[in-house]
Amino acid sequence: MKHIFIGILTLFLFLGCKKQPIPAFISIDNFQLVNNPTVPNSVEGELTQDIDFVLLYVNGNNLGYYELPIRVPVLAEGVASIKLYPCVKQNGISGTVIDYPFYKSFDTTLNLVPEAEYSLSPTTMYTDNISTWIMDFEGANSLNSQPNSVVDMIKITDTTHVKYGTGCGYVHLTTTDSMWNARTSSLATPSGKIWVELDYKISNTVLNTFVAGYSGGLSDEYPYLYLNPETSSLTEWKKIYIDFTENRSAITDALYYEAGFTAILDPDKTFSDIYFDNVKIIYFQ
Repeated sequence: MKHIFIGILTLFLFLGCKKQPIPAFISIDNFQLVNNPTVPNSVEGELTQDIDFVLLYVNGNNLGYYELPIRVPVLAEGVASIKLYPCVKQNGISGTVIDYPFYKSFDTTLNLVPEAEYSLSPTTMYTDNISTWIMDFEGANSLNSQPNSVVDMIKITDTTHVKYGTGCGYVHLTTTDSMWNARTSSLATPSGKIWVELDYKISNTVLNTFVAGYSGGLSDEYPYLYLNPETSSLTEWKKIYIDFTENRSAITDALYYEAGFTAILDPDKTFSDIYFDNVKIIYFQ
């Protein structure tokens, strides 16, 4: 019995002394969105982004999604292929992070050494085969007000509020001018993925809608999601990525699609402000 006990103790000591693998570490602060030289500037538009997450692959192995900035231990040694996918919050929801289909991955190779630190500064760009409809408020045009809208979105150039370029769209709601309803221009029915990018700064709730158009000027408008205002009086520019893919796939008989926006003065306010910029419908060619 004594010999059995000693044998078991020896086995535990042996197992306890087994050398554990030592990781290398990969650190990433942020992703930068840069110009794709094969895509015209008129198609890309203003390069604004809100890449908050990254999907990490090492040697073809999926290591998961991480919120930036990150410092990730990697149990690999020697020359390793690294692939980083820029990820965004689908429809602005933190729980639905997705690698954005219109951004390219960042690929590199590292010679990983245990305990070593590797700091990466990844860049991404739009894929080569994108098409877009853009309203950037740099010209005279704006979103198309609908007949029931009592106020229009106008272009302003006040540098207090304009963050990108020389102008942005602006709506001022009051108790008398309390309703705004506008749409993008009509877009012929693209196949595959279709998203809307939007920079916004708002002190009032805004409803985003998906519009399907038919012959004779008829259309159906489907409520999709709400843009919620800042809780404080200080509003800041935000960016949202809106996924219309399932909406488009579910409605196959439409002749065209549009994105719509509706705001009715919030009941606890006497006035509110809405700022839009870089409204971008994006899809594959």
